[in-house]
Amino acid sequence: DGEYAAAKAAYAFFQLRRAARQAGIGSEYLSGFRTNAEQAYLYRKYGSPRAARPGYSNHQQGLSMDIEGVDGYGTRAYRWLKKHAPSYGIMNDVPNEYWHWTYVR
Repeated sequence: DGEYAAAKAAYAFFQLRRAARQAGIGSEYLSGFRTNAEQAYLYRKYGSPRAARPGYSNHQQGLSMDIEGVDGYGTRAYRWLKKHAPSYGIMNDVPNEYWHWTYVR
């Protein structure tokens, strides 16, 4: 069920952020769940492939999170997330978007 998956994703992201903070990684969640209207706005503003068409974004299902503070692929924060996020069921699943992480479990 979609609501159950979104709740599991929210809990996984909460646990991941707590672990990151304990490791001294300062990351904040920038953008999680999006309504259809919010996704449509982003799609108009950025276009494909930067933003998914409304109805096709994992953000709209409550499964994806944009994480502020990652600041690039070579950063300490990205390396930590890449190593530890999978144990929470979370992956960096969009090429060229180091800030975009999705609950996949």
